[in-house]
Amino acid sequence: MRIICGYTVNLDSVTTIRGDLVAGMIADRGLTERVLERVSSPREKIYDVEDFFSGLLLSMERGSGAEWLIFDHKVFDFLKEHFFEESRVILGGNSGNMANVLSDLGAEEIVINTESHSKALGDLLGCSVRIPKRMDGRLVLVHPMDAGFEVDRDVGIHFVFNFNRGTRVMVGDMAFVVPHDDRFIATYDPANIALVMNPEFEEYCERFAPNFDGAILSGFHLLLIEYSDGTTYKDKIDRLLRHVSSWKNRNPHLFVHLELGYFNSVVVESYLLDRLSGVDSLGMNEIELARCSLLGDDARLRSHIDNLDIKGIVEGASGVLSLTDLSRVCVHTGEFVVSVFKSGFIDPSDEAQALEFGVRAAASYAETGRHLGRDRIEQFPHGFSLSRGGRVEVLELLKLYSGCELAGGSCFAEVEDYCVVGVPVLRCETPVTTVGLGDTFTAATFLRELELAKNKSS
Repeated sequence: MRIICGYTVNLDSVTTIRGDLVAGMIADRGLTERVLERVSSPREKIYDVEDFFSGLLLSMERGSGAEWLIFDHKVFDFLKEHFFEESRVILGGNSGNMANVLSDLGAEEIVINTESHSKALGDLLGCSVRIPKRMDGRLVLVHPMDAGFEVDRDVGIHFVFNFNRGTRVMVGDMAFVVPHDDRFIATYDPANIALVMNPEFEEYCERFAPNFDGAILSGFHLLLIEYSDGTTYKDKIDRLLRHVSSWKNRNPHLFVHLELGYFNSVVVESYLLDRLSGVDSLGMNEIELARCSLLGDDARLRSHIDNLDIKGIVEGASGVLSLTDLSRVCVHTGEFVVSVFKSGFIDPSDEAQALEFGVRAAASYAETGRHLGRDRIEQFPHGFSLSRGGRVEVLELLKLYSGCELAGGSCFAEVEDYCVVGVPVLRCETPVTTVGLGDTFTAATFLRELELAKNKSS
């Protein structure tokens, strides 16, 4: 399989945060009162250290993931000074993570955008990952380590703070207790938040679109309203989606999936969702679905989604489908995954196989922190159990709608004009990491969908 993977690649600095460390850092700097004020009125952007701590505490208290952008270099310096050296530095960015998953699972060639490429990044990319480069007047694909960069360029750093259930942080008289494992991300990444595209990547994908089987796109959630050069999010989105439409015109069989991400701006998200005519499939987690602008002011529905009620998630995903030109919406949660799609878009049994493969890949990565390759993932369920809560919710599909149980604990149902496949996740009680699980699931599922579709057509 030959796959386009755009647009963001960066470094992740991963730390598992301790409650006493956070409490001490806030108290020692005399920030208690100001941090609590920010917690009560969060800005969801990081302009100073107080914003950083308020975002971290809110995410911990809710037990849910979030990503806030850093707009002050002093905060970047603060995080780098206090956390970077002791952290685990890994490849980051949705595109980078998914490219490596695809490479490890046997995709023939994955072409990525590397506007902020460096030797440090190149060393972390898989053997099948390629970047376009002009050599001797010709546009060719090379591994990033063979690209011939003479000096490292600055790359963005996303500071990822994992937190575990039960962790407790005392800030003044207020206790913040973590109900679920998840992570908070503080991102300093000027190139990626503008979705800067390498001109050679742009040209190569345009010229050779007919040679690709699929494209996975992500990073739109990082876009700002306005940039210092006078451009806006509209300029960025319009330009990128024009390219996607051109690829699709040149290759109607190209399967295009877009991963939504956690938007800090409803305006940016709404503009994107109104312009997905070249995109086939949309992916997100339950937090992103609950926040989705297409759901309007339906507080009841958002509450059901937040509580991982599968009926609410199916209703929300169906609503997104009905208001866009998409053919599929996939929602991945910590307990189960659900794919809602138009009849005829994909065979339900094939979709179940693909989702199950994605679930195994994510569980493998959660347990080991590494991508173990295809053979290992195929055997992975041994010794793992299906999420009990996820299994209960997936079986609920059979009570709510017309459907049937499939192999592997999956269920299929028909809801009005749509097909629904639900799959419980595999439990990992002591995860090495929660970072990149969504990317792992998405990339593995996408690759398997491409393979099954190709098998059907051959």
